[in-house]
Amino acid sequence: MGGEAEERKEVQEVGNPEMVDVGLKELKCRLEEFASARDWDQFHSPRNLLLAM
Repeated sequence: MGGEAEERKEVQEVGNPEMVDVGLKELKCRLEEFASARDWDQFHSPRNLLLAM
């Protein structure tokens, strides 16, 4: 009784309140900046970095 409702409540509590909704263009820019700052461009393609997330 109420198992499904309790599961939903638990899932909602697990969420990170600091997370924000980011569009694909913004995500792409952030990923490029992240990879460039670490000089990962020589090792990883944008596709590989996306799949690793």
